[in-house]
Amino acid sequence: MLSRYELDNKPLLQLLLILSLGATMLLISAVISLVVVAVSFDMDAHNLTNLLADLSHASSQVIEASKLMQLIMATFIFVLTPIIYALILYPKPFLALGFKTVKKPLLFLAVALFMIVCSPVLSWIVELNSMLVLPDFLSDFDVWLLQTQETSLATQHAFLTFDGIPSLLYVLLIVAVIPALGEELLFRGVLQKIFAKWTNNPHLGIWLTALLFSAIHVQVYNFIAITLMGAFFGYLYHWSKSLWLPILGHFVNNGSLVLISYYAPEILVEGDISIFDESDYSLFIYLGSLVACIGIIYFIKRSTTQKNNKIQPTQEVL
Repeated sequence: MLSRYELDNKPLLQLLLILSLGATMLLISAVISLVVVAVSFDMDAHNLTNLLADLSHASSQVIEASKLMQLIMATFIFVLTPIIYALILYPKPFLALGFKTVKKPLLFLAVALFMIVCSPVLSWIVELNSMLVLPDFLSDFDVWLLQTQETSLATQHAFLTFDGIPSLLYVLLIVAVIPALGEELLFRGVLQKIFAKWTNNPHLGIWLTALLFSAIHVQVYNFIAITLMGAFFGYLYHWSKSLWLPILGHFVNNGSLVLISYYAPEILVEGDISIFDESDYSLFIYLGSLVACIGIIYFIKRSTTQKNNKIQPTQEVL
């Protein structure tokens, strides 16, 4: 049996380990969630199959059951999988995953501000992305991508249904809290480190992880924007060595969609925020957003690298 040290220096084995754990947790969570949903909502086998179908015309019972199933499966796959992985691999698992204190609280404000000011330029990128057309020989793949995206958006719309403040908090847990914590644990806390070590290049590791992060969302029109956001989260983790900053950014991104859906659903069109309609000032808004984003990224990089340069290598031993 390989020791922790030997496994820590074999990124391919680490990748196989996290994939094996992920597949195991997928099967376990699927069984548990189906049993819990069947008992909680008194569903038979026929109704349970609807949980995996298009939710655009589903009943409220099926939607609520799907929410519960999503909560259970996401917790197992995205939260528990990387934690178990770290427990196997590291003597200090939570420290290794990136749960380190951010000593400059202003960085949290900078990340939250970035997520707000980046909205116009991301909206513009999504518009440009939607203009891209795949070549004819990939037409079947293009059709599959569009159908998958429509299903994904239908599920998103179904999940963004509310019945008061308790329902809002429940949806925030499903759509914002668990994805922010779990996806950052898996992608930045585990996969990014594996790819960086495998390629011996932290930047390549960040972008490979960002591409994979975007791919699992299966939103073809948002692919570039999600990739860029994933890279931003990756650099936050790379610079600060703390997972709290990308978790916050991820939470603000998802949470803002939930809050807008609850308080101002009229400004949501087909799952995208459409408050940046074309006007005579659109170009200035996009450029202003881009400049602000670059400025905040520069501030974050400078603040985090100055802090980390003071840390001696011996302090990083886990």
